[in-house]
Amino acid sequence: MSTSPLVTIVIPSFNQGAYIGQCIESILSQDHRPLEIWVIDGGSTDQTISVLKQFDRCDEVHWVSEPDEGPADAVNKGLQRGKGEILAIQSSDDAYAPGAISTAVAALRSDQKLGLVYGDIKKVDQFDNVVYQSSEIPHGNLDDLLAKRMWIPQASAFFRASVVDRIGYWNPELPYTPDIDYWIRIWFEFDVKKMDGLFATIRMHEDQRDRQAAKIVRDWNRMIAASPSIRSASFSTRRAAWAGCHRNALQYGNGNDWSVSYHLLMQSIYSPSNVPRLFANWRQAIPGFIPCYKLLSRMRSNET
Repeated sequence: MSTSPLVTIVIPSFNQGAYIGQCIESILSQDHRPLEIWVIDGGSTDQTISVLKQFDRCDEVHWVSEPDEGPADAVNKGLQRGKGEILAIQSSDDAYAPGAISTAVAALRSDQKLGLVYGDIKKVDQFDNVVYQSSEIPHGNLDDLLAKRMWIPQASAFFRASVVDRIGYWNPELPYTPDIDYWIRIWFEFDVKKMDGLFATIRMHEDQRDRQAAKIVRDWNRMIAASPSIRSASFSTRRAAWAGCHRNALQYGNGNDWSVSYHLLMQSIYSPSNVPRLFANWRQAIPGFIPCYKLLSRMRSNET
């Protein structure tokens, strides 16, 4: 009998038939066993179901297709079905790099204080052209994660089943930030470790949810405001969370000149390490400078 832990990979899916086969194959080709795959499909209308049926003879692949309330609901259904000691959530359009699962398992088994491990990623377009190669995702502490000075890619993250027992499931009230919310909640209860090496490939294409900028900003702010752990944390941690809200707004905001100035200033107030960036973007940071400059430029153009 194998002494290796069962690993459960949950794949929330909806209309990603062009990529989900590659995602599943990247799991089946891993050198770790035993494993199980749970595909929770939200009732896809493309070729997803026909792709999934190709794996019906594989005992390691399980799938259901039914209406759901979005990715968080799908993930929670998968976590409830999974029996693994170690869990992961993989997007249906992403894929694992060879050896990722065994490396994560070894790390989690070597240190019982660890609740979550993750590795580097690369990003490719819909034609598999590499658009970004992460050689070393920066790793820091919880404050760095809250302030968005580092990030944990969902595609390369693995965590213990005991995490679910301790903190529960994804929050369906945060449909556009459920993964980062989960990593933050884990970090308040467990140790987190960054592993060296490529763990996953993330595919960039037009239908991705991270293009919903306004909703991402909305849910990020809700996440921080609703967290009891952040409210009761140290001042430095709360300050990092506030800085992260402003950095997130800059990353996903609508680009309004006045709001950019506001978020640049507030981000630097809450996180002094951003002051160099503030000086580098001083024109944007001075409230009204860019609108006034644009107005003067139009006036001069009209005069000529």
